[in-house]
Formats: sequence, structure tokens, C-alpha cells
Amino acid sequence: MKSLNVLLVVLLIFVYGCLDSKPKPPGTQPTHPLVKNLSPPDVNKPVKTSPIPVKRIKPQLPNDDQPALIMLRDEQPFSGKISMKGSVDIGTDFIDFKSIEGEKSETVRILYRLPQDMMKLSVDAFDGSIEIMELSGSQGANRQTLVKEKQSLRFAEFWQISEKPLEVALGAFTSIVQQKINQKTKGTEYTEAEVNIIDKGKSVSTIPIGESTLVKTSVGSLSVYLELSHFYNSDDEGLKQYPSGYMLHLWVVGQR
Repeated sequence: MKSLNVLLVVLLIFVYGCLDSKPKPPGTQPTHPLVKNLSPPDVNKPVKTSPIPVKRIKPQLPNDDQPALIMLRDEQPFSGKISMKGSVDIGTDFIDFKSIEGEKSETVRILYRLPQDMMKLSVDAFDGSIEIMELSGSQGANRQTLVKEKQSLRFAEFWQISEKPLEVALGAFTSIVQQKINQKTKGTEYTEAEVNIIDKGKSVSTIPIGESTLVKTSVGSLSVYLELSHFYNSDDEGLKQYPSGYMLHLWVVGQR
């Protein structure tokens, strides 16, 4: 009985002590009289920021004098294929195309810089059509551009790589044909491939590389500039990165 009374007294003293005691402040809380009554700042409070506007870069041709071409669709770099009819506006360094199909209006801009020795493209506006393709990638160039006024060719540019000789249709009866290389020059990376213009089944001209050539065809009088036409040989030592194939880059301007 005596032990029970002692235990009860100890329990009462413990309970009274807990009720009367005050919780100790955390060790990080300041105790100096000047700051002890101040409320601490919020921890990890989200910071409110305004989004930084993204400045859209306007595509433009390289700042040099080399031939160049850039395709834009609705002011963005174009990739894919298009064949449409609409209004064409030709400037000194651009071709604007606007097509209205139903309720949808679509715009295409072609920025261009012709080879220096080539006939200039006449500033003009007319109803016509475009056929463009831009599928270039890590394996090389694959681009075609055709601008026509009815059946007359006004502008074309082709930059392609293929395992076989390339053939480009300029119209129903007119095409540019790259000839097959029957004998490769041993130890040479590139071998020049001849290019002919075929009109109504006959060869009407052989196009030299690096020169502007005027040719009369069924799609009009054409100024043709062959920038390059080669067979790329990857059989030589150290040239295995890309497969062997034909390369063709040419420009065409039609006279009115």
C-alpha cells in the first residue's frame, strides 16, 4: 500500500509539471530582444515571375554572295511536299505564293539568290502553280522547286542525291536527264556526270557545269545553270560515310 501511494505522488508531480511547463523554442529561433518577437519569413514561398517572350527569328538567306534557296510555309521553315494553284508574286529575291482552297488560305514564300552568271528572274505577278518538295536530311539533299504560269516554266531549282542517275521533269515533254557513269575514275571521289535537256523525246542541249546556258523548249526559252552533276564514289579508302550515288544541283529561269 505504501508503494502505491509513492507511485501516485510521483505521477501527480509529473502531470503537474507537464501542465505548468512551457515548450522550448527551436534552436534556430533568435532570442535577442530586438528580434525575438518578429515573425520569421515564409520558407520556400513560390516566386512570381512573368514569362519571357520568345523572339521569333526571321529566316533569311546567308549573308554572302553564293546561290541559296529557303522555303517557308506560313512564315515557318517548310518540310514536306506541296502542289497547288494560286497567285504568284515574284520579287528580286523572293517568290510569294498564296492559295485559297475552300475557306483555308495558305501562303508559301521562297527566298532565293541565283548564281551570279545566270539570267535574272523578272519581277512579276500572275496566276500560276507551284510544286515544291523539301525532304533533305542527314543522308543528303532532296529538294525540288517548280513555279509555273499556265504551261510555261518560270522558275525551278533542284538539289538531289540518288543511287541512280537523276531525271527532272520540267513539263509534259521536257526533262533534264543525268547520264549514267559507266566507268568511274579510280582513286577519285567525284566523277562528273553529263546532263542533257530532252524535249519531245530528243536531246536539244548538253548543259556544262558552272555556265549559264539558254535553251529553247516546249515549256519556253530557259536559262539553265548547272551548279554540279557528279557521281560520288564511296568505294575508296576512308569514304565509307555515305553510299555511292549521283548528285545534281541546277537552277532554271524561264523567259516570258
